[in-house]
Amino acid sequence: MASIARRSLAMALVGLFLMTTAVSAGQGGLTLTHFTAFDICEGDRIVQNGSKGFVSDDEICVMEPHAFGLEPGTYSIFEPGVDGWYSDYDFLYTKLTDRQCDQPISTEIGACFNLAVSGTIVVTVGRNGTFLWHVTTFY
Repeated sequence: MASIARRSLAMALVGLFLMTTAVSAGQGGLTLTHFTAFDICEGDRIVQNGSKGFVSDDEICVMEPHAFGLEPGTYSIFEPGVDGWYSDYDFLYTKLTDRQCDQPISTEIGACFNLAVSGTIVVTVGRNGTFLWHVTTFY
């Protein structure tokens, strides 16, 4: 029963966050773009313009258990086993010529590679034996 209450509270907080974001979008130069990646990830690209601006991807990925050796827990994107995170959003939706693309690797592969400057991966156990990765990155 306690887990249902926690889940309900978490969903309410997520809903409140999304509503707040939607309201802020019209007032403060915040852009929220929903995306899917590789049929296993779904998330949002968040861009805040202005002097305190930032670019962030926040996504959930349904992964096979123990993918890349990661067990349930919280990881920096620069820990061994992760070794950095390239933006799924930029890889799939950004033109190769955009300034944020790492040009040498992007030109070689033919897609935009943009390495995050910071971020975390929170791995939890999902349904049906899968692992859920909640990835939050900044560029």
